[in-house]
Amino acid sequence: MSSAPLTWMAPYEIGADFTSLTFYSTLLGIAGGLILASLFKTFRHVTKYPIHEIILIFVCGFMTYLISEMLKLSAIVSLLACGICLSHYAWYNLSPQSKQNSSVTVEAIGFAAEAFVFVYIGLTSFSYNELEWCLPFCVCEILVAACC
Repeated sequence: MSSAPLTWMAPYEIGADFTSLTFYSTLLGIAGGLILASLFKTFRHVTKYPIHEIILIFVCGFMTYLISEMLKLSAIVSLLACGICLSHYAWYNLSPQSKQNSSVTVEAIGFAAEAFVFVYIGLTSFSYNELEWCLPFCVCEILVAACC
């Protein structure tokens, strides 16, 4: 595996790549969010069915994620920008039932994902038998987690 030699221009090239990647990913996420917000505003018959609205929100987020992955952009930044745009513009065009149901749905999915991550970390920590446990670090970690 060969790589290009590092030159004095490498930091500037990395910075330019990072900036363009972030810019285009954010632009894609904002475009996806604005398209769905305008869809909710223009086609009011979509707001008759709360389940359809919630599914459209998740599909829009997933589509921006997939499109940015296909374009080799940052999918997480694109999804974050889409979510922020949807929360600012699409939220006000949802029906009252969809506002409540989408909040509950997203909160439940977030709670389940957080629980999965902590269970996974807890279970994998026991698979490292050759590592030594640092009791002060574990106690400090538990205290920090309890305070947050």
